[in-house]
Amino acid sequence: MMKKYQVSDGMGLTVTVIPKGATITSICFQNKELTLGYSDINDYLSDDFYLGATVGRYANRIKNGKFSLDEHTHQLSVNQLPHCLHGGENNFSKRLWSVTEITDSEIELHIISEDGDQGFPGTLEVWHRIRVSNNKVYLSYRAFSDKDTVVNLTNHCYFNLEENSLSINEHQLKIEAEAFLPIDENGIPLIKQSLSEHKAFDYSEFKLIEHSLCSDHEQIKIANGIDHCFTLNVQHQHQHQHALELAAQLISPKSQLKLSVYTTLPGLQVYTGNYLSDPFLPKQGICLEAQFWPDSPNRAEFPSVKLCAGEEYFHEIIYEISRL
Repeated sequence: MMKKYQVSDGMGLTVTVIPKGATITSICFQNKELTLGYSDINDYLSDDFYLGATVGRYANRIKNGKFSLDEHTHQLSVNQLPHCLHGGENNFSKRLWSVTEITDSEIELHIISEDGDQGFPGTLEVWHRIRVSNNKVYLSYRAFSDKDTVVNLTNHCYFNLEENSLSINEHQLKIEAEAFLPIDENGIPLIKQSLSEHKAFDYSEFKLIEHSLCSDHEQIKIANGIDHCFTLNVQHQHQHQHALELAAQLISPKSQLKLSVYTTLPGLQVYTGNYLSDPFLPKQGICLEAQFWPDSPNRAEFPSVKLCAGEEYFHEIIYEISRL
């Protein structure tokens, strides 16, 4: 039986974590479950949806599963033909992390990924800390590599703020972005485009998610919903040290709940659960994955994901829960 760990702020916000995939199986606020999860913990062993998991070494897609770094080409594990998704076949969501620290309000998990793991260069050591305080879930990711490499870590929780709702259509979303990355038929980003030219993706003000899901926009058809990276209005400092800023807000008028996402990362992959299946339904949850942009190792014009040997990778994501 997999061990569950619970951390709480002592004020009604409780997070449940399992070491497999450093996975958040539950975020519960005042007895209301906010994320999709399996009722049987053993189902996480065969999960294909990345439910609540930590994904890496590289969240999202790398085109054709290869990239060049320091004049060397690296062939990665290809698990969504012909591309590498979320770090390859045996990515971090599939691994058993070790628990290095546990208190009433925080847990730290740790993993070592050897040089060449899934094709990535460098032995990478990662510490992931989950802390709960004052109605907020703090996620921090710290990593070091002994060789130059690329890193992109995030959390893959599916949120649904409504009681027993089978759809996210009635949720309203606002994203702090003025542009997004359209995709080709394989989910690989094209050229960044302004949201003002694509109303189906314009969440600069609160808007029903149904507004996009019912759209006949070509990009909605390609992804069967939203599965796109929004380029956040963040203040760029050092590539692995950004300011913590508001990225998105999700509200449910029905439950009178609000989720605010803050991050140091430059992108937000919004995924409307387009391919969820049994025991869930498509569009039953929404992922708000703060991360670097997809395929960045192959795109010089995108924010750099290079982590130099000995340099610290440190990024944060905060989920804040409040009442309307």
